Amino acid sequence: MTRKDHFYHISLYSVHTFFVELWIDTQTDGIFTIIAFKDADNINYYTEEVAIGELLG
Repeated sequence: MTRKDHFYHISLYSVHTFFVELWIDTQTDGIFTIIAFKDADNINYYTEEVAIGELLG
């Protein structure tokens, strides 16, 4: 999933047992930072935008 924050497009990836955020600077179209984490609290930015009912069918 991708979200926007000011001048960044932030993509979330699941890699084995952790998550990775890739921050792309929209002004330069380059990688700003890469953040890896296991803490599920950090995915709240994404879960707020997903309609869980639609995923469950």
